[in-house]
Amino acid sequence: MDDTLKIEFDWAFLCDYKEMNINGGIVIGKSILEIIGYNSELFKLNFKGSVGFENKAPVEITFTDDIVQNWDVILDNKINDAEKKIKISGFYNYENITCWIDWTFEYHEVELKWESFVLHEEWKKGAIPE
Repeated sequence: MDDTLKIEFDWAFLCDYKEMNINGGIVIGKSILEIIGYNSELFKLNFKGSVGFENKAPVEITFTDDIVQNWDVILDNKINDAEKKIKISGFYNYENITCWIDWTFEYHEVELKWESFVLHEEWKKGAIPE
């Protein structure tokens, strides 16, 4: 809505949680990333590693309703507080070619909200956030 964006994740891994003195990471359950002042959006596809299409030039695409249906897995999220930039990356199906997508944008404020988490060490032993 306007310049505010909310992204809901079923689960996520937070590599450190310094606020609670947890350096080994946590696995969080359903979470919402709320971005205020969302702007300068870019979706870029890279085909390195796409069998038979390794030499295909990167492609920039615009947001369409089917982008979520073609985005198979989100594997990496990076928030750069100093530069106020976010990059969300993962596997994407573009014209029946599996490739890598980077979605980058700028923001004014960002907040990650969740209700439950488990320590990464506990998660590796089978614990799940409720």
